[in-house]
Amino acid sequence: MTFERPTVDPILWVATGLFGPVPNADNLRPQCYLTWQDVAIAGIDGTAPDGQRLELVSTADSVKAFDGGTVVYDFESDPANCRAVLDSPAGYAGVQVTGLVSSVTLRLDHVVKITALDASGNHSSNTLAQPRFSLTTSADVVDLAVSTAAPATVSPGETFEWTLEATNVGPSASHGLIVADVVPEEVAEVVLVDAPEGCVLDGRDLSCAVAPPGWTVSQDAAMATLANLSGGDPSAVGEVLGDGESFGPITLRGTAPVTPGAEIVTTASVSGVDSDLDLTNNTAQTLTTVSAADWSVAKAVTSSGDTTYPSPGDTLTYTVTATSTTGDVADVVLTDDLTDVLAHADLVPGSVRYTVGSEPGEQLADPTAQDPVVVVGPTSLSAGSTATLSYSVVVHDDAWSTVLANTVTATGSTPPSTCAAGSSSLDPACSTSTTTTARLELLKQGEVNDELVALDGAAFEVVADVEGTLGEVVDSLPVSPVADAPGAFEIPGIAPGTYWLRETVAPPGHELLATAVRFDVAADGTVTLPDPASAPQVAASGGQLTVTDVPTFHMPETGSAGAGRLVTVGLLLLAGAVAATAVLGPRSHPLSLTTLRKRRR
Repeated sequence: MTFERPTVDPILWVATGLFGPVPNADNLRPQCYLTWQDVAIAGIDGTAPDGQRLELVSTADSVKAFDGGTVVYDFESDPANCRAVLDSPAGYAGVQVTGLVSSVTLRLDHVVKITALDASGNHSSNTLAQPRFSLTTSADVVDLAVSTAAPATVSPGETFEWTLEATNVGPSASHGLIVADVVPEEVAEVVLVDAPEGCVLDGRDLSCAVAPPGWTVSQDAAMATLANLSGGDPSAVGEVLGDGESFGPITLRGTAPVTPGAEIVTTASVSGVDSDLDLTNNTAQTLTTVSAADWSVAKAVTSSGDTTYPSPGDTLTYTVTATSTTGDVADVVLTDDLTDVLAHADLVPGSVRYTVGSEPGEQLADPTAQDPVVVVGPTSLSAGSTATLSYSVVVHDDAWSTVLANTVTATGSTPPSTCAAGSSSLDPACSTSTTTTARLELLKQGEVNDELVALDGAAFEVVADVEGTLGEVVDSLPVSPVADAPGAFEIPGIAPGTYWLRETVAPPGHELLATAVRFDVAADGTVTLPDPASAPQVAASGGQLTVTDVPTFHMPETGSAGAGRLVTVGLLLLAGAVAATAVLGPRSHPLSLTTLRKRRR
C-alpha cells in the first residue's frame, strides 16, 4: 500500500473474519468453521520492518496477540448454532508505524478453524470463501492557519510595515511547515525587520522553513498547502509546532508606491507536512491603499531694495512654488493673475520662467496689461519635487504708497492642500500684498510783515523712534528741498512707521523748532501727529507736514539810557530793509499752500 504522500506516524486499521456453516451431504446437520486472515506488516518503504517502529495502538476481543508485526486473531463460536460468541467477531486492530512512511507491505495469512463436525462422523468437503478483509489508514491531523496585518492606508512613498503569523489550531502537533509571503511588485526597498529562526527574504520572496531536527522541509510543487520532509532519519520525526502554538510574528518593511490610489495586496500562506483539517485558512490577504498625494502651492515676493516696503523704481521678483511632499501629481496647472501688479509696475521682458524639478527652465510669453493672467501647465509633479514659476517687475516711478496684490490658484489630479482653485477660503500663502514706501511733503512757512509766507533757508532731518524717544538720524531718509518751490521739502521712500522730525537750520530771522516733533506714517502715506499739543507750530494733513515759524525779535530793557536811540536806529534799519526788499526782492515769499502745491506739480 502506497500513501498519496509521505505520512508521519500513520495508523493502519485492519479488520478480518468470516463465519459460516458447512452443510452435510443431506443438507441437514451442518459443520461449523471460522476463517480469517492474520495480518503481518512485512515491509516499510520496501525494507523489512523494525519492530521498534510498530505499535499496536488499538485492539479488539478477537485479537489475541501482536507478534513481530503480525496481528494474530482467534475467534470462538457456539457449536450449536455456528454463531460467534463475540458481539463484534470481526474485530479491528490499529497498528501505528512511527516515522515518515511512504508505503507499507502487508502479508495476509489465511486461517481456518473447524468448530463443529457432523455427529455421524461424516465429513464433507467444501470450498471456503475468502475471508473478509478491510484496511483503512489515519494519521495525526493539524489545522494550520496564517494571518497577516498591514495598515489600511499609507501615504505615497511612505515606508510602512506589515506582519504575518502562522498558528497550529490543532488538534495534533505539526511535524513541519513553511510560511511564505511574496512581496508585491509595487513595494520597493523591502527589508525583513524581525522573524524567528528559519526565515529568509530572497528578493521579494519570504520563506520560513520549520523542520524537525535533522530534517529539511520544502514546498510541494503540486499542492500549495503541502510541504515535504526529506533528509532525516525516517524512523523518527520530531514535532515543531504544538497544538495552539504560533510561529511569528514576522515583520517586513517596504516603501509604498508614489501613485495615489495604488493598491498593495499582501498575501501570506502556510503549508504543512501533516494532513490539514481546514485548507481555507492556509492563506490570508490584507489590502493597503495609497492615499492621495500631498502637495501645496505658495507665493512669495522679494525686492531689490527694502523687502518689506519697496520704493518706486525697485525690482520685485515673484516666485510661485508647487511642491509635492508625497505622491505623484498629474495635470498640475498654475494660474497667476497679474492685473493689479501690472497696473503699478512694468514686467521685466523675458523674465517669466517655469521650471519643473531638475528639468531646464522654460521661458514663457510675457503677460500684458491687456492679457495679465499667466497660466502654466498641465505638467506632472513627481513625489518630492518642486515646480517654480517666477517673473520680475519694476515699480512705476509714481507708485508711492501703493499696494501691489495678486493671488495664485492651482489644480491637479489631486487638489493641492493650499491655493486650490475654487476654494472659498485661500491660504495666505497663496497671495502677496506689497506696499510701496510713501513720499511725504514738508512746507516751512513763517510770518513776515504780518503775512504768512514760505520760508527758504531751513534744514531738517528724520530721526528714528525708539519706544517713544529719539534714536539715531535716519541717513537713508534725507529731507530734500524741492526745486523751484520755496520752503518746500520732500521725504521720499519713507516706510510706514513712527519717526521724529528735527529742524537743524532755521531761516534767517527765525528760530529753530524748540523740540523735535514725533509723527506717524500710515501704509497709505497719511501722516499724523500722535501728540499735536506738544508741537503747536507743526500741522499734519494727508501726506504733508507744515512747520510755521515766527520771527526772532529782542526788545531792549526798559528805562535804559540808550533806549530811545536804539528804537530810532531800529526804525531806520527796518525802513532800509523794506526799501531793499522792494528793489531786490525778498528771500521770503508770500505763497499760499495751494499755489505751492500747484508749482510743485
